[in-house]
Amino acid sequence: MLTDPAYDWLDVTVQVASEAAAAWLEKFHDQPFSLTDAVSFQLMRREGLTHALAFDQDFVTAGFELLE
Repeated sequence: MLTDPAYDWLDVTVQVASEAAAAWLEKFHDQPFSLTDAVSFQLMRREGLTHALAFDQDFVTAGFELLE
C-alpha cells in the first residue's frame, strides 16, 4: 500500500498540526475533537475532500459528508 500509486501519503508537519489546532480545536472548542480529528479535517479541506469514511459524527459536525 505504501508504494501503490492509488494512494497519496500526506506528511503531518508541526505547521499542519498548528494550523489544525487553530482552525478546528479553537473554532469548535465546544466539541470533543481530538488533535487527530483536527489534522484529518485540515488535510481533507486542503486536499478538497468532502466525504469521509468514519464511524462517528465528528466529521459531520466539521462539515463533511459520511460515506455509506
